[in-house]
Amino acid sequence: MSIKDIAKKKMNKKIKKWLIAGVITFLTSAVGLFLVLMSVLILVFAGDDNKKKDECNDYSVENSVVNVQTSEDTEKNAETIYKFLVSEFKATPEGASGAIGCMQFESQLNTKAENPSSGAYGIAQWLGPRLTRLNQVAKDQGKDKSDLGVQLSLLKEELHNPYYSKVISGLKSKDVEEAQKNWLLWFEGLSQDPSQWHLPQRNAYAKHWYSKFKGSKIDSDITETASDSINILSGTVSCGDGEDYNATTNEEGWVMPVKNFKGSFNGDQDFGPCGAFRPNGWHDGVDFGSVGFTDKNIYAAHDGKVKNIEYLPQYDLGWYVVIDCGDREIAYQEFSNSKDDIKVKVGDKVKAGQPIARLDSKGGSGGVGTHLHFGITKKGGNGMEGLGHAFNNDGYWEDPMKILK
Repeated sequence: MSIKDIAKKKMNKKIKKWLIAGVITFLTSAVGLFLVLMSVLILVFAGDDNKKKDECNDYSVENSVVNVQTSEDTEKNAETIYKFLVSEFKATPEGASGAIGCMQFESQLNTKAENPSSGAYGIAQWLGPRLTRLNQVAKDQGKDKSDLGVQLSLLKEELHNPYYSKVISGLKSKDVEEAQKNWLLWFEGLSQDPSQWHLPQRNAYAKHWYSKFKGSKIDSDITETASDSINILSGTVSCGDGEDYNATTNEEGWVMPVKNFKGSFNGDQDFGPCGAFRPNGWHDGVDFGSVGFTDKNIYAAHDGKVKNIEYLPQYDLGWYVVIDCGDREIAYQEFSNSKDDIKVKVGDKVKAGQPIARLDSKGGSGGVGTHLHFGITKKGGNGMEGLGHAFNNDGYWEDPMKILK
C-alpha cells in the first residue's frame, strides 16, 4: 500500500469518527430529540393509516395466538357464506364455522384474493381446473369471477359432487376444530402432515365465527326457515366493494322470487289445503307477505320470456305477469294495482334473479299490494289459462316450494 493510500485511509477513519460524534451530539440535543420523536410519531400514524387501508388482511400471529380482527366486508362475506352452508347443506354451526375459518386463513374471505405465486383465486383459493371452472361459471352468469354469488355457485356445484362426500360429513360436525380439520383435508386437499396445517390460526378464525353466529339472530332465522328451503341470494361483497343483488340458482335454475325470504308460511299462505274461506279450501300458489322478505323488489324465478302482462281488477288480482320458462310458466299476481311497479314488458327475455316488478307501496283492496301470490304451472300450462283452474286440486298448479328447493 502506498503512502498516499495509507493517508487516505486514515482520513476516512477521522471523517467517520466526526460523523458519529456529530450524530450523537444531535440526538442528545433538545432539537434532535424533538425531531426524532416527531419522526417516530409520523411513522406510527402512517402505519395505522396503512393498516386501515389493508384491513382485509388484518391479522397477527404471536406465540401461536391469533388476534382475530375483521373488516366490515369480511363480516358480510362470513355471514353470507354461513347462511349458504347452513341452508344448502344443513351444516351445523360448528361445521359452517370450521369451513369459514379455513377459508379466512386462505383468503381473509376476500373474493378478489389471489396468490401471486400459484395464481389461486377467491375465497376458497381455487386453482388449476377448478379455477378454470370458476371462470366459466362467471361467464355463464355474465358476472366477474370475484362476485361472491359466482363463487358460492361453484362451491355449491363442487360440494354436490359425490367426490366431496367427506366434506359434507364435516359440515355436520359438532366440533369446530374437527370441522375445520376435515375441511382442510378433504376440500383443500392438504397433506397429512400436521406441520403444514397452521391449526392455531385456523382454529382461532373458526371459533371466532362460531361464537358470533351460534345462537344469534342469523342462526335462528336460518333454523326457523329450514323447512321452507330458503335460497341465499348473495351479493358482490369483497374488500372495498359495495353490495349488489345476485342470485344463486338451484340445479334446475330456480331462485326465490323475493330477496332473502325469512319466515314460515301459515296454512292460508302455503300451497295446498287451506282455510274454508277459499273456494274448495285449496290454494294454488304461495303468498310471500310484505314482512317476509327484505325489500319490495320481485325477481324472475327462472330464465324465461315475459308472455303476459294484464290488469285483472275483476278478480281482485291487480296486475298479473306470466313468464314462460320452457317446460313451465310462472304467474305473479296480487303484488300491485299500478303498472308503474312492473319493470318488464311482453316479449322481454329475463334471467333468474332479475328484478321484474315491485310490491305496491300503496296497497290496495282485498290485500292487493300487500303480498306476492306466486304460482307455477306444469308443462303445457298457461298462466292466464290457469285462472280457470284456481282453487282446484286438479294437478294444474305445482307446489312452488318443491321446485325452488
